[in-house]
Amino acid sequence: MAKTANLYARIEPEVKEQAEGILAALGILVKPRLAFYLVDGVLWG
Repeated sequence: MAKTANLYARIEPEVKEQAEGILAALGILVKPRLAFYLVDGVLWG
């Protein structure tokens, strides 16, 4: 992908912390995982 765009989302702090903890335990960063979900949604949408 040649260009990128910013995405802003509001989420409850507790949910964010829990998700970051789970993904960190798996060795996954939040930003790439979120991008994967978006691309997957476009491909399968």
